[in-house]
Amino acid sequence: MSGLITKDICQLKQRKEQFLLFVIMAVFMGFAMDGTFVIGYLTLLGFTMALGTLSYDELDNGLTFIMTLPIKRKTFVSEKYLFCFATACVFWAFSYIIYIVVDALRHIPLDPVSELPFAIAFLPAMMIITSVMIPIQLKFGSQRSRIIMMVVFGGVAAFSLMFSDFFGTDNRLAGFVKFLDSINPMMVVGCLLALCSIFILVSYLISVKVIEKKEF
Repeated sequence: MSGLITKDICQLKQRKEQFLLFVIMAVFMGFAMDGTFVIGYLTLLGFTMALGTLSYDELDNGLTFIMTLPIKRKTFVSEKYLFCFATACVFWAFSYIIYIVVDALRHIPLDPVSELPFAIAFLPAMMIITSVMIPIQLKFGSQRSRIIMMVVFGGVAAFSLMFSDFFGTDNRLAGFVKFLDSINPMMVVGCLLALCSIFILVSYLISVKVIEKKEF
């Protein structure tokens, strides 16, 4: 597995100029917009770059070559999940530091500890996206998976609009917000992480089954 991780890290290094450009953009947007935007933006960027290594593997029959190496297909899948999650976590930590520094430079009073539960909430979202994307890309390839994900995200956007319309009537939104405020933030994060763990396990088992049945 260490060899696969090294391969993916080398692929990320080839895009370091692009990463630096996105970081500079994120810092400027952090000054112009809500500072929390930086956390979501860079965490999503890390996930996207990590998942992009799977597209690189598929180029020029690269995945076929990898499967001829003395590694199990299950190991390949495990490495992709581990690498995507680890990369997203590293980018998240980096973005949280930028968030704190930007707000300090803007002279906005900020307690890093109290803001931590809110910032951590970005991680379960990235885990869910990763768990959806990896099996889809393994099954359909990078090109068709993009179309499928556009449909999925379109459905999520439509559901979000319906959700906002439902809670936008009467005092439902105020009641819902009040209910959320009454819950311990760490409890919410803990429940999200637990649900994500179950989701990831199911996704992982599906990915293993897909890669084992795939012919190269």
